[in-house]
Amino acid sequence: AHVEVWGLRPRGRVAEFCEQEKIPCRSVSVPLHHGWIRRGVALARFATALRRARLDVILSYTMVPNVVCGAVFPWTGAKVFVWNQRDAGMGRFGRTLERIALRHARRFVSNSEQGARFLTETLGIDPARIRLVNNGACLPPVEMTRREWREHLGVGDAAFLACMVSNLHGYKDHPTL
Repeated sequence: AHVEVWGLRPRGRVAEFCEQEKIPCRSVSVPLHHGWIRRGVALARFATALRRARLDVILSYTMVPNVVCGAVFPWTGAKVFVWNQRDAGMGRFGRTLERIALRHARRFVSNSEQGARFLTETLGIDPARIRLVNNGACLPPVEMTRREWREHLGVGDAAFLACMVSNLHGYKDHPTL
């Protein structure tokens, strides 16, 4: 498959990673908080860019891209739009546009039970239309025992240790952990 990564914000770390890995990447500005007329124009431009790309499948990632891609899907020429729910509804910005976008999604994917529950309980999606696909991770072989790790970190057996594996976003609240 030919895969491209599209971003709805200015180029950043993901674009740099994509360039390093030779993955085609585009940044398309879609300003959504400037009134209905400007929002409509931005969505029309985005739909035109997607149509010109001649995509077969659109797989969005997180709430705002889900809504934006779902809202413009009929004008993109793509065959399938997959709504990829990666959280429990963060970043919502308009129920009307959400309802329009939801009507265009044929498939729903979530990486967590919480995301799937959000889809069913909040957005009203039939659970039969949702597939749960847990995040995968390729872990290297274990090189140190629990005791060796504690010694390496300078922590005794009585200390409580925790680890949080996640994206580094403010809403993850790493300082509280």
